[in-house]
This record gives sequence, C-alpha cells and structure tokens, in this order.
Amino acid sequence: MKYGALVLVLALFSMPALAASFNVTRSGAYPSSGFAISELVQTPDRIYPGDEVRLRFFIESTQTEGAPDVELNVLSPFLSQTLNYRLGDLNPGISKAVTVNFVVPADTKPGSYSVYAYANSRQGAQAQIAEIPIGVNEPVASNVLVATAVNVPQANVGGIVDI
Repeated sequence: MKYGALVLVLALFSMPALAASFNVTRSGAYPSSGFAISELVQTPDRIYPGDEVRLRFFIESTQTEGAPDVELNVLSPFLSQTLNYRLGDLNPGISKAVTVNFVVPADTKPGSYSVYAYANSRQGAQAQIAEIPIGVNEPVASNVLVATAVNVPQANVGGIVDI
C-alpha cells in the first residue's frame, strides 16, 4: 500500500503519453496517374511540433512504355515552397528513391496534415501520384516528477506513521 498511491498517480500521468498516436505510414495512391509509390517510410514514427521529418519512398512508372524526363513535385504544409526532384526517365519496372526532408514548425497544432506528390513528364500533364497523411501529436512532458500527498488515517496519535 506504501507505493500504491504513487503507482496510481504515475499511471494516470502517463496515460496522455500512451494516448499519443503512432503515425501509420501509408499513402492514398492514384493508379490512374501512371505512377506508383512504394516502400514509404516515415522517420520518426511519431511526429511532434519541432521535429525534423524524413519521408522516403520509391517512385516508378506504371505505364507500359515508361515515362520520359519525369519531374516530381512535393507539396507540404510545413514548407514555404514546393520541392522539385528531377528523376529523368522512368523505364518500366525501374523505381527511383526519393527522400523528402522537412521540419514541423514548433508552433504547429496537433492534428492530421497531408503531403502531396505530383509528377509530370514530357509526354503528359501533371498528375497527382499520392496523398501522404502526416499526424502531428500533442507534445508530452518528459522527465517530470509528480509528487502527491495521501491522507493516511493516523492509528497512533502522536506516534510515527509509516506511509
């Protein structure tokens, strides 16, 4: 019973940290675009305001003849401008790795955001490839010590009570 109150307080305090959602690395891909992305990895798994984030994925052409002179454009709500990647020719069955880096501003409100990927090639108009959801979690306090007082009935008036 001595440590029961402390364990209860620590368990209640840690619940917000356990409630922080893990970001599921997935994308809403658009097969009709003629391109596909695969092996999408987000680092870190959980994103908080102020974090440096890296998205890494592979892009390939799903067109039977491939796609010449491809440019990938990535729009993020955390960047002031569009990121442009010159990928060159994407031949059928060949994929190219893309890494997108950005910092989530420290004043970002927790919630869901989307990063959009568009591609265009010499043979066609710009097409949206994917919408990549990014979850920004509520910051949690770390290294916080919580102390609490417990009202213990005194069995021995004037004596020592072991808490």
